Amino acid sequence: ETDIDTVVSIFRTNFDNKIKEANLTNNPLLSDIVTKASLIEREAITDEEKPMIASVIANRLRQGMALDIDATLQYAKGKVGNKWWTVPTAADKNINSPYNTYRNPGLPPGPIGNPGIEAIKAAANPASSGYFFYIHDNTGKAHFARTLEEHNANISRYLR
Repeated sequence: ETDIDTVVSIFRTNFDNKIKEANLTNNPLLSDIVTKASLIEREAITDEEKPMIASVIANRLRQGMALDIDATLQYAKGKVGNKWWTVPTAADKNINSPYNTYRNPGLPPGPIGNPGIEAIKAAANPASSGYFFYIHDNTGKAHFARTLEEHNANISRYLR
């Protein structure tokens, strides 16, 4: 029986408290951090891998590479039938959307979901790595790679 203004106020207060906890209050890059965090939240399976996934995103952005993040395709597709977050197909990489990070280098125009505090912390302070690629195997374990050749080897090894 709560009105929408009260719900929004509760959400905003919680968000502001989390941002304060992460020492990001008044950070001029907060909008980008939250957008990156939303990608990390959707891509990571465990909190422990979030800083490493954040490093891949940071490295790719620094090099001007497309992010190639499947979760952005899922967001651009929207609801398919009665399911959200369906597995992307090769054809989905051609979706005409500013959220398609296969077609559009850089960050999407805004968050694709609601990131948790660990994803926000990871986005603000990514691990230092030379990685540009990652996959999750069929057990959910993340495998990182520095080169496309290493990445393709990981795909062959863990996904086929």
